[in-house]
Amino acid sequence: MFRQTLSKIALNFFLNMDRVLTVHGSDDEIISVDDAKEFDRLISNHKLQILAGANHGFSKHRENLASLVIDFLEDEVQL
Repeated sequence: MFRQTLSKIALNFFLNMDRVLTVHGSDDEIISVDDAKEFDRLISNHKLQILAGANHGFSKHRENLASLVIDFLEDEVQL
């Protein structure tokens, strides 16, 4: 059910964006890595980063999360 709902709502939204980044924790206890990979497969302008050992809230990986987001933004924004 989650996958169907996410696909319908997010697919339309994200297909119209230039690029989309998803950072997903390999130890996410709420959303499976398989769901993140399916999302990646459906959205051509999508970049998936799986952060090893991170849970859903990235509680012990926030610095790594911030670095991945900053790197993505720096690559996307041409100053």
